[in-house]
Amino acid sequence: MSRAHGPRSRHSPPQSRIDDLRSRQKSAFGPSLLRALPIAILALLCCKHGVTRDLGTGAEPALGSDDLAVLAEEVSELARLVDRRLSYMKDVAAYKWANGLPIEDLERERVVLEKSAQGAAAFGLDPASVRPFVRRQMELAKQIQSHWFQRWTQEDSAPREFRDLTTEVRPDLLSLGDDILRAIAELAPWQHSAGALEGLQPVFVDGIANELLSYEQKSQLFRAVQAIDAATKEVSPSGNPSTRPPSRSDNRRKEACRHVQSTKSPRDALASAR
Repeated sequence: MSRAHGPRSRHSPPQSRIDDLRSRQKSAFGPSLLRALPIAILALLCCKHGVTRDLGTGAEPALGSDDLAVLAEEVSELARLVDRRLSYMKDVAAYKWANGLPIEDLERERVVLEKSAQGAAAFGLDPASVRPFVRRQMELAKQIQSHWFQRWTQEDSAPREFRDLTTEVRPDLLSLGDDILRAIAELAPWQHSAGALEGLQPVFVDGIANELLSYEQKSQLFRAVQAIDAATKEVSPSGNPSTRPPSRSDNRRKEACRHVQSTKSPRDALASAR
């Protein structure tokens, strides 16, 4: 299968990106593993799982600590988006509870799958490989809704105020769905070895704060991300070649890739890429 994106550069990303990551690590103290660990420790974690090995030949090293930090930040951002989507499920459950609606809505699930397929194609992803990830998200969403139904039944109580499902929640969920697919396209999981992304699984799991899901369930969702592949051609939802502008991540990678064949030292190559 041909790939929609080029391989990740072996050289470090632009200095502005590196400085931004380091600044965020120094100033932010949230639950995220990425923010809690210095770059050096994160690099050791990833090295243990083979992230620094050349993805084509197995030679070492291919990625430096700064490259690992950028990759980990992309995984962490994806996790934050998924967690935000799951955070809407209490409102979804409350609306269904108040209106006597069942948790499972097969027609709505069909619509979500169709829209995700269109979005996947627009972002250069293989729609068939995205489907299991989307299905897994929906299964976890229904699990969270079921938790609230059970709790409100046992306590004989339910929230009186909640966001409207049709006018507020679903538009936000559709927008988040696009953001998640965009983040996956920028992460480009097909460009990395299984060991590379497995080393970052704790970052993804730690980024999903929802306490109703187990570590294994979050890990299964990440493995579904790992299985996503690139489309053979980038097409828009209408079936025409995609004309979407390159993302900041795409531009950063293309800029760094110009130096892959350079005879300069990594430090000189990084200086040229600024």
